[in-house]
Amino acid sequence: MIYEFRTYDLIPRSVPDFENGFAEKLPGRLGFSPLGGLWHTEFGPLNQVLHIWPYENIAARDETRAKAVAAGAWPPNTSQFIANMNTEILLPAPFMQPLGERKIGPIYEMRTYTYNPGDIPKVIEA
Repeated sequence: MIYEFRTYDLIPRSVPDFENGFAEKLPGRLGFSPLGGLWHTEFGPLNQVLHIWPYENIAARDETRAKAVAAGAWPPNTSQFIANMNTEILLPAPFMQPLGERKIGPIYEMRTYTYNPGDIPKVIEA
């Protein structure tokens, strides 16, 4: 399992317009794979939207995205709002439960830590 995590830095005051454009295309895109989550920032780095898509592997990601694009189901018409985009492919920790529908939130805290190469197994073990 992999997770594609995208962060969009948007031009100021465009978060609602970006989310509306995303929402318009989302029903068609969900026909190809599930959305793991979508959030926008309220404080910290403002004007950011983050979303996550789970896939079995990189090949499944590439195939799914290609099919969605070929069908006209993706991407949404939101490029005019994007100042910068970052895509990361994440591997789940061994103890992570698969994403699924849950009644959690509505407030989430996301933290990013920097570790030296080789330290992640020690962190997971701790």
